[in-house]
Amino acid sequence: RGTLREAVAALYTSPDQNQRAAADQWLQWFLRSDHAWPLSIGMLRDATDLTSLEALFCARALHVLLRRCVSKAEKTQKSHAVLGEGDWIGMRDCLLPMAWNFAVKTVLHDVRGAGSIPGEAPPRTVLTQVSLAIAALACKMPNWDERAVVRDLAGYFGVDAEAAPDAVVNTVVALGGGAGSNPGNVNNADGRQKLSPEGAAAVTRAGAGCLLQILAVLPDEVTAREISIHPGRRADVADGL
Repeated sequence: RGTLREAVAALYTSPDQNQRAAADQWLQWFLRSDHAWPLSIGMLRDATDLTSLEALFCARALHVLLRRCVSKAEKTQKSHAVLGEGDWIGMRDCLLPMAWNFAVKTVLHDVRGAGSIPGEAPPRTVLTQVSLAIAALACKMPNWDERAVVRDLAGYFGVDAEAAPDAVVNTVVALGGGAGSNPGNVNNADGRQKLSPEGAAAVTRAGAGCLLQILAVLPDEVTAREISIHPGRRADVADGL
C-alpha cells in the first residue's frame, strides 16, 4: 500500500522525469500483478485517508482490470485476470455498495459544500470511475443475465433508504446526513441506526444518482473497442439496454 501511494505521487507530482518513468513502470507492473484487485478495492473501501490521485488511480485500475479480465479455467496471459463464477458475483457485491457509498458522499459534498468530508478525494470523480467499472462488469459478467442488467440495477438502487447497504447508512450517520443535520440516533429493529428524514433523503437521492451515472456510461462501455468481450455478449447486452 505504501509503495503504491508513493508511485502514484511520483507519477503525477514529481518534477524528476526519471522518477516519473520509474513510477509509471512500477504501476504498469502493479496492474498486471495479483495485488491489483485486493489492494485497489481495499483502499477504496476505506478511502478516508486517500488523496484524490490515489482514489482515482484505484478506481481507474478496477475499470482497466475489468475490461481486461476473462472467464477461463486458468490464466494464460499476465495482463488478463481470470474470474470464476463466484469471483464475478463477489465483485458485483463489492462494487455496487461502493458506488452508492461514493454517491452519498457526493450528495453530502454538494449539499454541505467543498471540504465537508475532511481528508477525502472529491467523491464525484471517483464515483464516475467506479460507475465505469460497474459498466464493464455488467458487460462481461457471464452469470449476469444481459436482459436483466438495467432491471437489477434499478431494483438495487431503488430500495428504501432503510434498506440501503450498511456502508451507505454508516457514512450518512458519520457525516451528518444533509444540510448539517444529525441523521438520527435511534436504532432500527435490526440494530442499525435509524436515519432522520434528512439522512434518508440523502441516501435516496444518492441511490437515484448512482443508478443514473451507471446507466449513462453503460451504452458507451458496451460499444468500447478497449473492452475484451465476446461479440455475442456485446450484442446481447446492447439489446438489453
